[in-house]
Amino acid sequence: MNDEHESRKVQVERLEKNVVRAQEELSRLTVTVKQIADYNQQVKSEIAVTRRTTYRAEENIGLQEAEKKKQDYLIDHLTEQKKKINEQVAILQTQFLAQTEETKAARDILKEAFVEMDSIIISKKNLVERWQKSLLEMQRRDKALQVARDALK
Repeated sequence: MNDEHESRKVQVERLEKNVVRAQEELSRLTVTVKQIADYNQQVKSEIAVTRRTTYRAEENIGLQEAEKKKQDYLIDHLTEQKKKINEQVAILQTQFLAQTEETKAARDILKEAFVEMDSIIISKKNLVERWQKSLLEMQRRDKALQVARDALK
């Protein structure tokens, strides 16, 4: 029985050593599991931060795209206005040139008309002077005729 007892004692010691080793292994595994859990929590936090950052970035991109569309619309609108204004300027320049030519032609016609009017006025003066001279000459002849009639009576 001693042998059996000794054998059991050795077996118990071996089992106790196995238990101690298993507990040490369990402690190490527990520490490792805790480290992994902490690491998982840290990774989850980082993922959450990254998601929030990504959502903010996507939101900013959306806002920037909307702003760019507004700017593009404004640029298109201003470009169209510029085109219309340039067309109007070209039309007005053409009209201005035509009106300038018409004004020059009208001035030339007026100059000719003034020259003609001056010529008519000079002719009228000459005719009036000749008519007045003729009237004076007729009055003088009428008086001479009257004097001759009175002398004949």
